[in-house]
Amino acid sequence: MSGEADAFEGHLVERLFEGRLRPPEEAPRDQAESAFTPVLRGLLTQVPGLRAAAFVDGEGECVDYCSTLPPDEARILGAQLEVTVRAVERSLAALRAGRLVSMRLACERGDLAAARVDEEYLLVALGRPGTIDERTARLLGRVARGLRSVAGLQPPAWEEGAEGLRVVWDEAGGVPSALRLAGRLERVEAVLGRWRQPLLPLGVVLEGYLVRTDRGRELSLLRDPRGDRWYLART
Repeated sequence: MSGEADAFEGHLVERLFEGRLRPPEEAPRDQAESAFTPVLRGLLTQVPGLRAAAFVDGEGECVDYCSTLPPDEARILGAQLEVTVRAVERSLAALRAGRLVSMRLACERGDLAAARVDEEYLLVALGRPGTIDERTARLLGRVARGLRSVAGLQPPAWEEGAEGLRVVWDEAGGVPSALRLAGRLERVEAVLGRWRQPLLPLGVVLEGYLVRTDRGRELSLLRDPRGDRWYLART
């Protein structure tokens, strides 16, 4: 993404948190506004064609929403997309691909999207056909991180960054030698297994490592050689 586009999206995110504008067709609410409402409202304002956005927990319960649809429909959207994400994750578990981070679906009657806020909570959205393009999907990811900040939630283990998963690679041995997970440093005492995991639809072959750390934990790590990215496989 170009620097100009990145700056443009950064400006949009700042506008989201201002929460001063309202979607022209916003439906009347049936619950009091929360600290999340301006963020969700700003998202609908900035993305033409987006009809609903909801912040939901791991049970599909709606924490807050903003919608041009009746409130009950926004809640149903959240509940059903949370069920869909869990169903997809069951298949991903068989591939040892870890948690689903984001999802975008182009459907006959509209676009659907979900982006993880943390290990439990989701941001979900519904738009008219063609609304949720690549740029909007990236924006949803940024807004999800913003909701996490407002909620005071911890970064998920799979997210890259200072508080996510980082792995120290031993070039000589060709194995991971240490990792930092959720801010804790753990040394790799032993590599118990290795495997290669092709993701054929994506044309990617991941490298898998089952390791035991000095904290006595056994973890499955996945490495994408393209850019040396690491993921924690959930079992």
